[in-house]
Amino acid sequence: MHKYRLETERLILRPISVDDADAVFVWAGDEEVARYMVYPTYSSSKDVRTWIESLSDEDYEFVFVRKEDGLLIGNGSIGPDRDREGYWGFGYDLRRDCWGRGYATEAARAMMEFAYKVFGITKFSSSHAKPNRASGRVMEKCGLHFVRYGRFQKYDGSCQMPSMEYEGTYMKKGVIYIHGKGGSALEAEHYGPLFEGYDVIGLDYHSDTPWEAVEEFGDLFDHFREDHDPVIVIANSIGAFFAMHALKDRKIEKAFFISPIVDMERLIIDMMKWADVPEEELKEKGEIKTSFGEKLSWDYLSWVRKHPISWKIPTKILYGQKDHLQSYETIQDFASRIGADLKVMEDGEHWFHTEDQMRFLDAWICETR
Repeated sequence: MHKYRLETERLILRPISVDDADAVFVWAGDEEVARYMVYPTYSSSKDVRTWIESLSDEDYEFVFVRKEDGLLIGNGSIGPDRDREGYWGFGYDLRRDCWGRGYATEAARAMMEFAYKVFGITKFSSSHAKPNRASGRVMEKCGLHFVRYGRFQKYDGSCQMPSMEYEGTYMKKGVIYIHGKGGSALEAEHYGPLFEGYDVIGLDYHSDTPWEAVEEFGDLFDHFREDHDPVIVIANSIGAFFAMHALKDRKIEKAFFISPIVDMERLIIDMMKWADVPEEELKEKGEIKTSFGEKLSWDYLSWVRKHPISWKIPTKILYGQKDHLQSYETIQDFASRIGADLKVMEDGEHWFHTEDQMRFLDAWICETR
């Protein structure tokens, strides 16, 4: 038997052994679980043991151990696909009481990553009996897509029906960090340990306006997206504002916004009040520099009025109660409008930077990701 051990957020995947026969029989002997599996329903753990003993070192068969309680909840395998040159196929099986919790997707992705890192495999395949659409959704979440119909048949020939065959290319999981004003792409390094198994990069952008960001961010995101799936976005302050305009139509799994600017029109009007600049004066002069270091722009104000935010990506927002740029009511209204989860730090500021604030931020991401 092989010696590889894999680990995910919730699971440990280790080589199957004969000592696992009783645990495996819980699902292998369940008719409901075995209905769409190629093996007939096992009648005893002894039969499961016989099957395990027949495996060779070239059979990359794993059992899935749940970390929280050590329970064996399923098994799966991955290896060369005899019907598709250059492809490796994979399959999986779970206890019925563990269905619908994302375990199959988590384990399948781990096996794909194993094949990629150890053997350099980039092309993968899998299939399921046509009625078993839940399994198809797992394959799609792993980056595979439907290519053709085939034929499903159990090993003993007892059941035959149409199957759906899937193929796909291995994609690394990715995180894009978008900094705020005066920030740096290097800040992305902070988030690496929070997203183990992901490629975490900082968007090194130069845009000063949302219309520039629409042009720049799209190209940078699309290039990263070519070999990363899923992609998560973390954005700070005005970086989040730019992202919501530039990336609103991109395929993003979820977004984490830290002190996002969500009502730029109100913020500009507030700054005009602070600088005692009437709207008519700004319209006439076009641009006005303020005593507090900001430049007011009529073009900017006009643009945000014509382009309201439309953001439908699943989003989580972190807000500091002492944020001096936007009120809690503004953030709360926005979060409610887009269906985002809102977390508030009582001693948080617009710029999260102290040790306590960063500890709070890290805990928020770990709890919600």
